[in-house]
Amino acid sequence: MTTTTLSGVYQAVKVEYFGECFVVVGFTLFLSEFCKIRISKWLYFVEHIVSFVIMYLIFTTQQNHIFYRDMRIVNSAPHSRLVLEYGPGFYFFFCYLGILTIGTILVFIKSMKKTTALGKARIRLIIYALACPWIPLIIRASGITGGYEVSFLGVAASSILIMTALVKYGYLDSVQLAGTNALFNADEGLMVIDTNNQILYCNKRLNEWFPAAEKYSDATDYININDVQHGNFLRVELGGCICDIISEPIIEMNEIQGYLIRIIDMTEHYQQLELAEKSAHIDALTGLWDRELFKLTMMDYLKNNGNGTMFMMDIDNFKGINDNHGHDTGDKVLITLGKTLTQICNETHLCCRIGGDEFGLFLKDITTSDEIREYSETISNLYKKLISETDSYVNSSISIGGTIINNESHNITIDSFEEIYCKADEAMYAAKKGGKDRYFVNKLSKIKIRNCYYVKCIAATDFYFSIISDVISSLFL
Repeated sequence: MTTTTLSGVYQAVKVEYFGECFVVVGFTLFLSEFCKIRISKWLYFVEHIVSFVIMYLIFTTQQNHIFYRDMRIVNSAPHSRLVLEYGPGFYFFFCYLGILTIGTILVFIKSMKKTTALGKARIRLIIYALACPWIPLIIRASGITGGYEVSFLGVAASSILIMTALVKYGYLDSVQLAGTNALFNADEGLMVIDTNNQILYCNKRLNEWFPAAEKYSDATDYININDVQHGNFLRVELGGCICDIISEPIIEMNEIQGYLIRIIDMTEHYQQLELAEKSAHIDALTGLWDRELFKLTMMDYLKNNGNGTMFMMDIDNFKGINDNHGHDTGDKVLITLGKTLTQICNETHLCCRIGGDEFGLFLKDITTSDEIREYSETISNLYKKLISETDSYVNSSISIGGTIINNESHNITIDSFEEIYCKADEAMYAAKKGGKDRYFVNKLSKIKIRNCYYVKCIAATDFYFSIISDVISSLFL
């Protein structure tokens, strides 16, 4: 604004200081973003109060003469110039700006120690920009300008330097843009961090998993950053979800400026994988598990100090059923035994088709004679009932052999399954030798076998019992 009247100059002064007051507030916000620090809300409060006080003093300076004691226009020179006599309000504002400038420069210098080479170049330009508005004041005070105001030169220089820092040196780069673009990926938890592991951005989904995560806090308080950087990924459970955490470096001008941390809910994916894996181990005819899945699940339970009883069973005279009634009838018989075991398991126990007409059943935490007797009779009776309800018109029974596992040695391994399987199979053939349509049980108790579990034969009133001395003696160490 160019004018030769005092009223015009006074209006220009009002506009100038109004702008300066709120540039201070804006620059504080810029400092917070640029140096990635949290600034107390009290500082913003103080800045607003000071700004309103200064504006009040400016607008009333012709009445109270607190900001300027005197303002006048001198027309004697070739060009009119403004002559100001400063008051206490001006010196207060001058000191206020000086303190803020010095504090800001100190914060920038501290930030330079932790930032990258590119960050240092940006900060140097910002420090130069802060110094520029003070240079015209020094020049004017020296008398070189003949009393003319040249503050616009400092403002122009500051603007050029700040724009260079923001544009040429890429402050508006992918580190900041990644945080903005994260808003469009609400299904993933997204976190943008700098090279010091400070959080620059975290979206709503991430805050659902880490409610305390906030801007400029330390990301290592929530995630082991070292485990996910450099292209690795980490699988964790968060809030009942199975999540993969991956890190992608954000590179600008051949330097890593930060990392984008992605937390992806993979629960459904892994459930589908588990389902597909189980489906690959499902017997097509009976719908039961195959031997491998049965073994893995059973041994996992036993390795966690579980107890139980494993039954082996097959269909008596199954070959005769196939030969005399055909394979379709044989398939119906197999399906019927599968249905029987499915009802017995009732999502608590484990059952499978071993192969051919042999089936396996593991009863969790069933180890007493009375419980085993009840289950054996229930299986046999239910199978006969279901067979009678089919149109196969055959009489069929099953022979059952069992092994009781009291897991006392704590040395159960996946290889122990073959030992348990063999003892249950021996018991099943002992039942067949005893006349079929019956059950025989071995108890794993106090005889150590290959550092895995214990075995000895027991007899009960309703148990068909035989001593196989050569088998038992081979089990002693």
